[in-house]
Amino acid sequence: MFDRLLLLVALSAIVFAAFENCPNQEEFDSCADIEIDRIMTNTTVMEMRDVKEAEYHAAMTHCWMKHCV
Repeated sequence: MFDRLLLLVALSAIVFAAFENCPNQEEFDSCADIEIDRIMTNTTVMEMRDVKEAEYHAAMTHCWMKHCV
């Protein structure tokens, strides 16, 4: 449980640092939170690093394209 919480905090920090120049930051942050929660709910710690990394990047790109471009 603690590992998942730590991973969630780390992912959130990366998201908000990488996409901080979004003109619609509030909606992007909300979208990113929803996507991170969805990924973390359906993921075990063991599979996160390799399998879910691509899904995570795709989700953040989706949020960026939807709310920032």
